[in-house]
Order: sequence, then structure tokens, then C-alpha cells
Amino acid sequence: MGLTSGGKLGPYEILSPLGAGGMGEVYRARDTRLGRDVALKVLAAHLSSDPSFRQRFEREARAISSLNHPYICTLYDVGHQDGTDFLVMEFLEGETLAKRLERGPLPGPELLRIGIGIADALDKAHRQGVIHRDLKPANVMLTKAGAKLLDFGLAKAAATPVAADPSVTPTASHKISGGQITPLTAHGTIMGTMHYMSPEQLEGKEADARSDIFALGATLYEMATGKKAFEGKSQASLIAAILEHEPLPISQLQPLAPPGLERVTKVCLAKDPDERFQSAHDVKLELEWIRDAGSQASVATPVATPRKRRERLAWSAVVVLAIAAALLAVAYLGRAPAPNPALQASLLLPPGCRPTPGDIALALAPDGKSLALVAPGPDGKDHLWLRAMESPKLEPLADTEDASYPFWSPDGRSLGFFATGKLKKLQLSSGAVETLADAPTGRGGTWGADGSVVYAPKAEGGLYAVPANGGAATNVADNKSKPFSYRMPYFLPDGRHVLFSSPSFQATPAASAVPKGCGIFVLDLKTRSIVPLLQEASNAVYAAPGYLLFYRGGNLMAQPFDAAHLRLNGEAVSIAKGVAYNGYRWAAQYSVSQTGLLVCLNGSFAPEAQLTWFALDGKKLATAGPPGAFLDVAISPSGDRALVTKVGENQQMSLWMADLGSGVFSPFELRQVGANSGIWSPDARRVFFMDASDAIFEKPSDGTSEAKQLPSEPDLFSGQVPQAVSPDGRLLLFGTQPASASGFNRIAVQPLAGGGKPYLFSTVAGNEFGPTFSPDGRFLSYLSDQSGTMELYVTAFPGPGATWQVSSGGAMDGGWLGTGRGLMYVTLQQKLVERDVTFHGNEIEFGRPQEIFGGQPLPATWENYLGLRSFAWVTHDAKRLLLPVPVNQPTAAEISLTVNWPALLSRQ
Repeated sequence: MGLTSGGKLGPYEILSPLGAGGMGEVYRARDTRLGRDVALKVLAAHLSSDPSFRQRFEREARAISSLNHPYICTLYDVGHQDGTDFLVMEFLEGETLAKRLERGPLPGPELLRIGIGIADALDKAHRQGVIHRDLKPANVMLTKAGAKLLDFGLAKAAATPVAADPSVTPTASHKISGGQITPLTAHGTIMGTMHYMSPEQLEGKEADARSDIFALGATLYEMATGKKAFEGKSQASLIAAILEHEPLPISQLQPLAPPGLERVTKVCLAKDPDERFQSAHDVKLELEWIRDAGSQASVATPVATPRKRRERLAWSAVVVLAIAAALLAVAYLGRAPAPNPALQASLLLPPGCRPTPGDIALALAPDGKSLALVAPGPDGKDHLWLRAMESPKLEPLADTEDASYPFWSPDGRSLGFFATGKLKKLQLSSGAVETLADAPTGRGGTWGADGSVVYAPKAEGGLYAVPANGGAATNVADNKSKPFSYRMPYFLPDGRHVLFSSPSFQATPAASAVPKGCGIFVLDLKTRSIVPLLQEASNAVYAAPGYLLFYRGGNLMAQPFDAAHLRLNGEAVSIAKGVAYNGYRWAAQYSVSQTGLLVCLNGSFAPEAQLTWFALDGKKLATAGPPGAFLDVAISPSGDRALVTKVGENQQMSLWMADLGSGVFSPFELRQVGANSGIWSPDARRVFFMDASDAIFEKPSDGTSEAKQLPSEPDLFSGQVPQAVSPDGRLLLFGTQPASASGFNRIAVQPLAGGGKPYLFSTVAGNEFGPTFSPDGRFLSYLSDQSGTMELYVTAFPGPGATWQVSSGGAMDGGWLGTGRGLMYVTLQQKLVERDVTFHGNEIEFGRPQEIFGGQPLPATWENYLGLRSFAWVTHDAKRLLLPVPVNQPTAAEISLTVNWPALLSRQ
């Protein structure tokens, strides 16, 4: 019927459409009585007059109402209003299994967990006398609580409910309420989705519980391989495949799939229903046994089968073994050496253990036996974790808080990493952590065979070398040479040359694909000469037997590389797709071992989000423009435009201008690589932003002239993030990590007139972020952890003067309101709090903290980025908020694993 947002069906207020199918439409709605979101399924208007379709709709209601199971979507209500029939069901957050399978097959533990849940749900339905008849990945929702079985629109009542034990007779309570149900289809009618339908369904015969088991087998097969069990170029050829052919063995398509799964899917997909598992409960037990038995699950467990099947299998085994022996003998005598194939699988990480996207987070040991990664620990801080590749267990490493950019020693006995403004070394045998050198904003390191470590101590600066056993650091490539920023060094096999990347190598010739300045280079440690290799915005590594690996447009590329002559040969080939990449750091998430093992973190640094307007009371007002991969937003002083940092298809950042009235988004700055973090001048005539080299640029907001870089002092300030402009437009505040601050983030001041040099604003013992000016410019708010917890403070500007603590119990973001009436801040619980202020000369009196936004947490936004430019997402009149709200929920982190990755090159 095409419901619109704001309309109502009974007590249910329509919020937004969720999807549509053959029987009707599904909407997200709000139960105004209980204050919860629900899924409202409405029978399509053109079907309402058809008794058969209305009967199917009623059938789904009765089917679901008889089921109460954690893996089956719950039915709340059934209604009819103004000729419209509707169901009210549980609203589920997550993605369908079909959507998840678009990214490839599932890793073993996740596959078994989901498969067991589906089998358990089917078992419950079958015991209640309900046959699903349309089980497929699109009807399975993956949520944080587990898999949920959806859409019983084609469900039917079984002639006899299925019991787990044949000796148990179902009672009346097991049956669908409402008495006998008339069959919906005549004999010979096909109902369901073709790829997952059993042979008996395709032949128009009566479906029973074993038909659902066939569909379960097809779903398990697709989960394991990423491919459908049966394919066909036409409907006729697909039907023939299901009726006559067998799918390719799982082991042929996915060698690392859980052992024993091959047998389970084969039995489920038997053409004859008598040859299949006879209950979903049996399938569940088999999957649980595979899960618990581990590698022993390659041995089949005994299952009760009809005698004729056992005899046929026995004779088949004899014949097959005889033929196989003959073929093996012939093959052995005339064999030719076959290349080892590449084997691919996924490593599923524990819930909550998600690799940090901001910096390089993966590091394979040279021998490929261990994987180190950076991910949040129980305390919420990033730690180093270690996994032995022969074990699924992931162990956190002590004393590695705030770790980033891990790298291995050549012998695999130690790990280098950066933390708290230092370059550190961890000895795995003892667990001892040593500090090797200062590194205010470390950007990667590499460990040479001679025992030296070459590292980038900060974003803007040179490369240094330090003995791994301790000693003085020496400059091997200073920032006064052509590259302004050296990052992510990597030793070549000769130990003399080091790969590195730079966003600001001015001697690089321009190319159409990447703006001038981006590049991958080689440094000769003896002569300090530099050779450009590629104009790519990526980190690079050398991989045996002779390839340069780097990132380009969402893919991990491999190009033949002559390391002895520092020369690239041939064309680059894609060896992995969908690799996570962070444009803030030019960091692609991958690592390779000397033994041919490759790991990649999959996914996007910035999931798709919708810019959404909210009132201060928490009410959603409207959306602005189309969804996109937005990282942050800064509203203009007049509230009619906004600067938005957007991540493109190639995972590179750029700055866009949003016309908030029309919803039109247009590129604002594409020439400066990785342009982001835009802020406005008070008169809205100028925009300030940073690029991938962490330099600050100024550009007219109307785009009438090109951006100009502001003066900088790279020897004093490492990285510069523009954060606020004074009300008179004369001063720019930026965030930085000066070498003198021992790794702490500081607020610095850049005069915009008179040619003055930048200087530090304060020197408190802690980090400082997100400054904002009071409307009269006499006071400054900022976030600091000087007390041990991040809180919002106010101090006199330019100082000296008194300092007041505004928040209590922690703050994530905060700042002055443009109206001058007070301040707002975001608590650690995502609550929005306002405090009025009264000025008494140079003193401030603060009112009581008042929770606003209806007392509810802010919607799920990328809170980690809000503090970069405090309250840039609040309008000047402090009446509305503009937040990037993710369209889809993040899924469990996955790392793709490839054994013998060079074999992938032969597929091209």
C-alpha cells in the first residue's frame, strides 16, 4: 500500500521502509504503547483481494505465533485496518546471511555457529508442525545474539508434527492453533526459491521436514564455499542440476573448510528424501560434533540410515577404491610436477577484538608461524595480541597499551611497536618490554638482519636507525631532503635499502591517477640517495620470490620487482580485494611472511552513513543528502552548508561541500591528497583543512582559488590538525604532537596575520584536544586527560588565568555554544549535557549540568572522530545537531588468510 513515514497502522507509527517481497512490504515502525521499534509486514494491496494470498498471510501469522525460540523472529501482533492486513514482528539489527555471503565464504567457527542455530530453529518449527519451505540465506538474519530465521510466508502445517524422539507423540500444544489449514496450492505447484528447493518440491510433490533439510544443506554449502550448490544458465538447467547432478566437493572449492562438513552437506542434499537426515535435530548434533571434535571431525560419525543405503554405500566404496587405485597408479607412473595451489580461508576474531583501522595493525612473523595484531583490550585501550597460526587462541600481550605499527625481528623472537610516544621492543620469551627511542607519533618501523631498527619517529620528519639492543638513534634520512614525511619503512633483502612511503615527495613526476607528491620510494642507507618506484598512496613491502606489494583502489597489488637493481618489471596484478585502508595514515591492512603466507584485514575504514538532523530533545528531524562513507562534519556558521570528509571507493579521503538546503554534495578539495578535517572561519569566507601529510591548507569557501599551505615548523610540530579559528579571525588553533611534549597531544596557535610563527598554548601534563573559543574570544574550552580521565576544561585566553573543570566522570567531546549561553559536552555514556554560564569579569559561574537530547544516548556515530573539531556538528544557534549515523551495523572483524599467495598470480 506504500505507507509513508509518520503514518500509523493502529498504535504503530511508520518510521521507514525496510524492504519488499512477493507478498508485501516491510517497514520499520514504532510501537507507541511500549516505546519499542518493530518490523511491520504489510500484505501487498494488489494481493489483499486474493483469498489464496490472504490465506498465506494468515498462515505465516499462525506459523510464527506457534514458535517461541531464540533463533526464530518473534511475532508480537496481528492487525487489520482500513482493508490492510499486517503482522508486527521483532525488529532485528544486523545483516542477512545473503548479504554476508557477498563478501565470501564464512570461516569455520562462524559457519558452525550459524549453522547450528538454523538447524536448532528448524527443529523447533518442525516439532511444532511447521515446515518453512523457503529456507535460504536471504531469510536468515545475522544479529549480535545469533542467527534468526525469518519469513514463514510459505510455511505449511505438516501432516504430523516432527518430534526429536520418534517415540514421543506431539501434544495438542505442539500444533498450529486455528485447526486444520487448507492447502494453499494445488498439486504440482512449485513454491519457494529455486536454488534451495528440494527435488520433490520441483516435481510438485508434498514438502515435509526433509525438504527444509535439503535447503539447509544448500545453505551450509554456500556458507562454506561462497558459491551456490546448484547453478544453471536457465530455469530449466537449474532444475536439471538439482534433480540429476551433485555439487562440486566443498574440499575442492574451500580446502580449509571444517572437516566433516562435506559429509553433512552431502547427506542433506541427497536426491531421495529417505537418504537424507530425517530430522533437523540430527543435523544440529552433527554440526555440534564437528565443532567440538576439531580436526578429528574428518572421520564420519555413525548415523542411523536405511539398510539399503548402507549396502549401496559399501559396494560403492569398493568400486570407487578400486578405480581410484588404478588411476593413482597410472598418475604416479606418468606424473608431472603440479604447482601447489593457493589455499584461502578466514580468521574470525573474538567479539570486541577488532583490529585498529587507524594504523598498521597486522604483522606476520617471518616464518609465518605467528600473527601479531593491534586491537582493543578489556580496558578499551589498544594492545598487542598474538596468535600462533596452528592455534585458534588469541592472547593479549602485557605492557603494550596504546600500541601501534607492530613489526617483527628477523628471528621471530621479538616484536617492535610504538606506544606512548616511544619506540619499544617486546621479547616474547620473557615478556619484557624495553624502550629503544623517542617517537612522538611513530609511523612504522622495520628490523634489519644486522640488528638495527629503522623507524619513522613522527608524521613529519625523517627516518632514524637505532640498535635493537639499545643505543643512540641516528638520522639516516632527515626531513630537510626532498621528502617532507617518511612513513612505514621496510628493509629489502640486502639490508642496505629500505622501502618507504611519503605523501610529500616534491620531485615525483605528476600522474593522472594520483596527485603529485604521493609515492613509494627506496632509500639507500649508505649514500642517502632516494629512488622513486611508484606514485601510489600506500605502504609497500617486499615479498619473496620477488614482488612489491602495495594498495591501489581497494585491491592489494603485486608487481614483479628486481630488488638488486631497484627496478619494477611487468604489470601489477590484484591478489586480494576489499582490503581495509585508512586514508588518514596511507595504511593498507596486510602483512606477508617469507613462507608465502598472506593476511589482510577485510572491510572499509568508513562504513556507509547517513547525515541526519536531530533536535536538542533527541527527535529526528530529517536527513541531509544521500548516504556515504562520511567520517566527520563541520556546519558553517550560518547553518546552510557543511564541510564533510568523505571516503571514496578507493578508500582515499577528500573534502566535500554539502548544501544542506538542497541536499547536494559536491567535491570541494581533490587536489590535496587525503584532504580532511575541515573547519570554517567565523565569517564563513575561508576554510582550513589538513591533507595526508598533516599540513594545514587555507582555501576560499566559494572555491574561487586554489588551496594554499600555511607556514609550518616541522622540526617543532609533528602533524597539524586544524581545530578552531578565533572570533576575530586572526588566530588558528591546531592539534599537534611536538617533540618537546614526549608524545602528548598539544594545542598550538598559528597567527593568520602578520607572519607570526606557531607556538604552543599550554604545557599541562596530559593530552589536549578539541579547543573551542567562547563567542567573545576571552575563554577557551578544551578536552584533557591531565587528571587521569578525559574531561572538559575552560581557561582564560590567551592566558595566563584561571582554569575550570566543566565535566565530571569523563567527557568525549565538548565546547562553547555559538550563542554564548554556555557549553555542551558528551559523557562517556554518549549522553549530551549542557551547562549555563554567567560571566563576572574574569570569573565564570557555571549552572547545574542538565541532560538534554531527551536524556538518551546520542545515536551510534563515529565518536572517535567527534573530538577532532569539537562541536563542529552543532549549529551556531545550538538548536540542531548534524551527525553521520551508520546505515549498517559493523560485523565481526575478519582477517583473510592465503597460503602460498604467489599461486594467485597464475590465475590472472
